[in-house]
Amino acid sequence: MENRQFSSPKLVLEFFVREFYFVGKGTLRTQFPKDAFFYQGRSKALEYRYLERVHKKYVKRTQCEPELIIKPDLLLLSSELNAELLAKITKSQTNTIMKISGDYLYKEKEEEQYRWYFQQDEIKTNSYSGENSQLKYENIRSLAPHHFNIEAVNDEGALITNFPRKSLSLTLNKGETACFICRREEYGADYSYQPALNLVMWVKNHGFYSDYQQLKPAKLVQEQVMEPFYMKGAREFDFRNSKLRFELG
Repeated sequence: MENRQFSSPKLVLEFFVREFYFVGKGTLRTQFPKDAFFYQGRSKALEYRYLERVHKKYVKRTQCEPELIIKPDLLLLSSELNAELLAKITKSQTNTIMKISGDYLYKEKEEEQYRWYFQQDEIKTNSYSGENSQLKYENIRSLAPHHFNIEAVNDEGALITNFPRKSLSLTLNKGETACFICRREEYGADYSYQPALNLVMWVKNHGFYSDYQQLKPAKLVQEQVMEPFYMKGAREFDFRNSKLRFELG
């Protein structure tokens, strides 16, 4: 199949988000499995677990078909991709495409053992049609996992972020992967309550893309790589000893 060309270059980011949410402090944590504390190896999940809205009801899903494969200099999209999402990906105002996946540790019932599950895979896009270059990537913060942000991007595709705290400044060059290790204590009450969180999040900057193809789902599955991107080496940023108890980092 021939390559198609975007009307404008797209910055492509890939996330793998590993989460363990829990309630309680102190001795309670000794009851959790070792993997609950910032496991950084290959995913141990065997199935997906997420809720998908169908009409006015939520349906539990255990599978998720790939819709986007990122190859060097070429994006492979499913030919059965939702038409509205495809329009968002290809329109000229779109400047960023994000592929978001991950896993989490969870147990259905108190008497059961904790298990790893894959999160629902997502594709998100960021668009901007204004003339203020400083605002071009401003909305990334509200779309990316855990408010990952982009302060600026240069012509070579290198991005600057201050995730997870504003006082930091990190440059992530094209092809580089960052691994953020963060924790946050539980806080709040009632509707504002947030449980504690142990987070390991990998972010890869694939740089700018101009070309894409659409493949049938069966062919797209064949294009998946066996070794996930987060296992191929990353720059590690460890914030576990941060004094910011109620914020990541």
